[in-house]
Amino acid sequence: MRSRPSALRDFTVDRRTWSLSAVAILIGIGGAALAVLLLRAIALATNIFYYHRVSLEMVGPAGSTLPHFAMLIVPVIGGVLVGFMARYGTDKIRGHGIPEAIEAILLNGARVHPKVAVLKPISAAIAIGSGGPFGAEGPIIMTGGAFGSLVAQWLKLSDAERTTLLVAGAAAGMSATFATPIAAILIAVELLLFEWRPRSLVPVAVASVTAGALRIWWLGAGPLFPVDLPGNIHLAQSLFIAVPLGILVGFAAAGLSRLMYGLEDAFEHFCGHGYKRADATLQCYRGPSTPRWFDLTCIHPNPTGHGEVEEHERLWSRQKELMPGFAGYESKTTRVIPVVVLERSPN
Repeated sequence: MRSRPSALRDFTVDRRTWSLSAVAILIGIGGAALAVLLLRAIALATNIFYYHRVSLEMVGPAGSTLPHFAMLIVPVIGGVLVGFMARYGTDKIRGHGIPEAIEAILLNGARVHPKVAVLKPISAAIAIGSGGPFGAEGPIIMTGGAFGSLVAQWLKLSDAERTTLLVAGAAAGMSATFATPIAAILIAVELLLFEWRPRSLVPVAVASVTAGALRIWWLGAGPLFPVDLPGNIHLAQSLFIAVPLGILVGFAAAGLSRLMYGLEDAFEHFCGHGYKRADATLQCYRGPSTPRWFDLTCIHPNPTGHGEVEEHERLWSRQKELMPGFAGYESKTTRVIPVVVLERSPN
C-alpha cells in the first residue's frame, strides 16, 4: 500500500530556489562584511577601554597596564553603556542573539527591525571589548539574520522565504566570523531552519560558502582561535580523559545556563521597568515602547472596580481561547500576565 505524499519528504527544487540562491550570494557578501566589521569593532573597543588608544589591532585585556581595580570597573562601564542602548534604542539587543533570532522566526514572521542590525553589533562590540564574558556567535547570528531579514522585507518575500534568507544571513555571519562554513550550515539548520529541504537548505549553504570564501580574502585563512597541538597525542589516553571531562562540562554548562536565565529573570523582576501591586495579585511589565496609559493601569490597577482575581481568570481564559498563542507566553513565566479592560468613554 502506497502512503500519501508527505511534506516532510518534499525534496523538490524549482526556479524560486535558484532565485533565492542568487539573493543568498549577496547576503553571503553582506554577512561576511558584517562579520569583519564586528571583529574590527571588538578590537577597537578593547583598545579604547584597556589601552586608551584608537586602533584596530587584535589585542586582549591581559596586556593592559591598568591597575587591578580598574580592570574590575571597565566591564561594568561597558555593561552600563549597553544598558542605555537597550533602554533608549531597542530592547531587542538584549539577550544572547540566538533566542532572539528564533523568536523573530516563530513569532514575527522572520521580520527584524533595522535598529537591531545597527545596534546589535555595536552593543556586542562594547560588551565584549570591555571584558564582558560573552562571545561573538550570538551577536553575529542576530546581526547577519537581521541583514537577511531586511533584504527579504525589501524584496517583499513570503514568510517562508524571509525565514530562509534570515537563516542564510545568520549562517553567513557565523561562517565568516569563525571560518567554519560547514558548521555554520549545520547549526543554522538545527537551531533556526527547522527543516531539511533543498528549497531552504541550498540558499543557506550558498550564503555560508560565499561568506567563508570572502573570509579568507578579507581576514586570512585559518581558524579564529588557532591552537598548537603536540604531535605525540595518544588517542586512547585522550579518550579516557575526554569522556569524563565531557560529562562534567555538560553538567556545568546546564547549571550555568539555568543560573544565567534565573539571574536574568530575577533582574527583570526586581530591576526591570515593572510595577507591582501591594497585594501581589497582579504584576505589570512594560517595555520602552509601552504606551503611558498602561503605566497608569499598573500604578492604579483597579480604578473602576474591575481587576479582581476571578475577573482576571475569566478574561484571561477567554483570551487564550481566542488566541491560543497566549498560553505559550503564560508557560514561559511565573508572573501573572496582566489583563487590561478598555471601555469607551461616554464623552
